[in-house]
Amino acid sequence: MKKTIAVISLALAFGSCSAENEQEVYIGRMEADTLVVSARASGELMDLSVREGDPVEKGEVLGKIDSESLNIRKRQQLARLNALASQKESALLQIDQSKVQLNLNRETLEKTEKLLSQGGATMQKRDELATQVSVGESSLRILQSQYNMILAQEAELYAGIDLTDLAIEKSSVEAPAAGTVLNRYHNPGELVGTGTPLLEMADLSVMDLYIYLPLRRLTEVKIGQTAQIEVSGASRPYSGTVTWIASEGEFTPKTILTKETRDTLVYEVKLRVENPSFELKIGMPADVTF
Repeated sequence: MKKTIAVISLALAFGSCSAENEQEVYIGRMEADTLVVSARASGELMDLSVREGDPVEKGEVLGKIDSESLNIRKRQQLARLNALASQKESALLQIDQSKVQLNLNRETLEKTEKLLSQGGATMQKRDELATQVSVGESSLRILQSQYNMILAQEAELYAGIDLTDLAIEKSSVEAPAAGTVLNRYHNPGELVGTGTPLLEMADLSVMDLYIYLPLRRLTEVKIGQTAQIEVSGASRPYSGTVTWIASEGEFTPKTILTKETRDTLVYEVKLRVENPSFELKIGMPADVTF
């Protein structure tokens, strides 16, 4: 945001006060807080449809930066995701088969151990089955580990897709707020980098007016106080509300403060002026009276 400091004619402000209690007039210029819309991605500027003076709404798409490489990357990521889905399905089938075989071997081992105690089976047969059970348990752990690795790859791929989607989203130039385009800095076809200023815009429905008050009038003006405003070229007078008063004065020597220098001490004051018809423009001179 930026603000151009308003100009005041101290001679006019002080000279307009007479013994007949005429109102002092303070001079300033209409200003507005501006927003610079910058590129959030790098590449060729494919489109920038708005121009100076165009009104825009918050979230409105104003332009587009080339994102074809990002779209290709996303298609590759989706293809890998489909391949992982097949691998995951195959791994689950192998795990199920391993579990079935392992349960069968365990049941057979349990029966053989009973027969062995009754003399109906040999120790060799029992040891062979025990080995099969041990090998089956190891194989199952390996298969489960491989399945977990597939899940980790899948999660990483989903995160990559989210990053690609975010990059694609950032290739779109959107208005951060409602307002009016003041300046356009680039044209379609130009290369831009992340952070490159593309547009300058401002909300002209509310204007700012900066004036300077002399020290002797400072205690008479409060936050929230209204003022009468006459704007050159405007069809009607306006009113403004004081929203800010500087905490430090200006135009005073840093080390010496005499009665004479105290008379030149002024404080900056900011007024808020509603501009629903957009009649007021940046730079218009204005006369302020309290």
